[in-house]
Amino acid sequence: MCAKTGSGFLLLIIPLLNSCLNSVFFQPDKKSYQVPKGNYETVNFRSHGETLHAWFIPAKNKAKGTVIQFHGNAQNMSAHYSFVDWLPEQGYNLFVFDYRGYGQSTGKPSRIGLYHDSIAALNYLKSRKDIDSKNIFVIAQSLGAAFAINAIGRNDFDGIRGIVLDSPFYSFTSIVRSKLGLFLKLITFPVFPLFVTPGLSSASAIKEIKTPILFIHGTQDRVIPIRQAIALYAQANNPKQFISVKNGSHCSALGRFKSTYGSEILKFFDAQD
Repeated sequence: MCAKTGSGFLLLIIPLLNSCLNSVFFQPDKKSYQVPKGNYETVNFRSHGETLHAWFIPAKNKAKGTVIQFHGNAQNMSAHYSFVDWLPEQGYNLFVFDYRGYGQSTGKPSRIGLYHDSIAALNYLKSRKDIDSKNIFVIAQSLGAAFAINAIGRNDFDGIRGIVLDSPFYSFTSIVRSKLGLFLKLITFPVFPLFVTPGLSSASAIKEIKTPILFIHGTQDRVIPIRQAIALYAQANNPKQFISVKNGSHCSALGRFKSTYGSEILKFFDAQD
């Protein structure tokens, strides 16, 4: 009787926990926060039955390369565009896109869905005839870092010259454990595999990446503690670099410290020539 009761309790609580976890990972909205100034192209491309919305902003002068941004978990690309809006002025084409369920993209977000969307975005970008598909750079922030790592580490994408991981976490499981209270940890321990996809571990996928990686993380990040990035860095192959943002909060390197750490990113890109 006790076993049956316990099983029934788990069956009841799993959907609730899954919903709670999805609300932690995915917080999209449809609001338009800003649009690029000057010349830009609105793009739509397909991903596993969904239509994803994106912008392509050309470099102001001859392009040194093309940067794709994988944004974080909240709002949509128009809210995250300010982190990277300076790149076209510095000679880089810029491609930003929304995952399914974010902004004008169709569908509902899920971990496997965003993984497919990240692959689709890279495939679309590499298919463009107006860029050098052998000269692509990645800036991936927070949740976006997890999907960029998995898309690149688990698939054959040549032409990616450098990857910037801003405020990444070690794995979905590790970040869930850090966010759940002790009681929920005890309840969910036996059923983690049912709602945290073990096959999308950044710690595992990053071992397959040979591209140079720059890690950036704030020392005072209360959303994703810096220890998560340090642990992920330990799993990455060389060449790699880690920059700690002193007194930096979550994703503040390209927020209030943009002038300082934007320059560091440009140095990293230039070093890959």
